[in-house]
Amino acid sequence: MKVVYHFQLPGGKVLVCYNEAMKYYLSSYKLGNETEKLKEMLRETSGKFVYCPNALDFTSADPERRQSHIEKDMDDLRALGVDIEVLDLKDYFGKEDALREKLLSLGGMYVSGGNSFVLRQAFFLSGLDKILLEMSDRDDFLYIAYSAGVCVLTPDMKAYAITDDATDFPYPQCTEQIWGGLNICLLYTSRCV
Repeated sequence: MKVVYHFQLPGGKVLVCYNEAMKYYLSSYKLGNETEKLKEMLRETSGKFVYCPNALDFTSADPERRQSHIEKDMDDLRALGVDIEVLDLKDYFGKEDALREKLLSLGGMYVSGGNSFVLRQAFFLSGLDKILLEMSDRDDFLYIAYSAGVCVLTPDMKAYAITDDATDFPYPQCTEQIWGGLNICLLYTSRCV
């Protein structure tokens, strides 16, 4: 494995992503402040993107606020010239092969912030967790994410229970929490200046 990105986040946190080929643009909030770098990365992809809003599926979510959030996130990426549509992982629960086929036809995905545990459940139930690991050799696929979309990439998600409700189970197919992340990125705290 090789280091793809290494940068400092607010609060002295440093994000290190390891991967052979797949590219990652990860932010603590929305598209962050490196959109020029993101534009460069988008030019290296092959086609259409999908937006994954499943971190917003938590049980107490207000439907109007959720829809407004989705539209704003998608508009942010459209402003950079990206052709994007919603990919609701609930439509792919138990349909891993169909999701794999869909993702193989895309240039990338944008994963919303929200509840990282709810998102991890959706990744598991749809098979997206396995598919992303299988696709790691694709150098023309870009994973864009913020907040919960980043958290699911780390090895262990237990620390996120401080900010996200780990007892929220919006999908009847999942009744036990998944504490392990995809182990693609490591999040370190440091006192870097």
